[in-house]
Formats: sequence, structure tokens, C-alpha cells
Amino acid sequence: MMDTLMEVVERVRILVVDDEEIVRDLLYDMLSKTGYKVKTAMNGQDAIAQIENEHSL
Repeated sequence: MMDTLMEVVERVRILVVDDEEIVRDLLYDMLSKTGYKVKTAMNGQDAIAQIENEHSL
């Protein structure tokens, strides 16, 4: 059975990484309103820490 577009979107996780808070917030708002699961990070180090933390669960 093929997944619907919304079922696929609901499984996608996006990590937005940008040093500008306004950019992170804008992308977070746009993507989450579309149905994506979105997290944000302010820099590469924060992004790596979030990814490592998620994969250690």
C-alpha cells in the first residue's frame, strides 16, 4: 500500500541550522505548519549534539 503524502511528511524530520534566530524561526514556522517535525540548532556544534543525542536513545 502506498503512503499518502501527509503520511510521508509526518515521518520526515528536519533540523534547521542557522546562526540567525529570525531565519530559524521563519523556517520552523513554515515547515511545521506544513506538517514536518522540525527542530532547530543555532550552529553546527549544537546540530551535531542534537543528532548524537537522538541516535543514542
